[in-house]
Amino acid sequence: MNSSKSKKINKHSKSILVEWLRENVSEKEAALVNTTNIDKFLPQEKYIFYNSRINLNAYTIRWVKQILKKMVKNGFKLENISMDKVEKYINED
Repeated sequence: MNSSKSKKINKHSKSILVEWLRENVSEKEAALVNTTNIDKFLPQEKYIFYNSRINLNAYTIRWVKQILKKMVKNGFKLENISMDKVEKYINED
């Protein structure tokens, strides 16, 4: 993956997480969430221990980046990917 695509994925991953978080909190709290302070609202632990394995925690920036990379490789256009499409893609696998 070239650097320009990687930078676009990094920016888009934060906007997707903001979209997801705004859907799951009240309107008052949703107004406080943006791409610069998204880290305050996400889980601090990046990994979880599950079935004797260490897995990446869901709904972190790194997790969304991994999903976006897979989706772009499978033919999705990055500009058209929303959180709804990400969740549908995850449920298909």
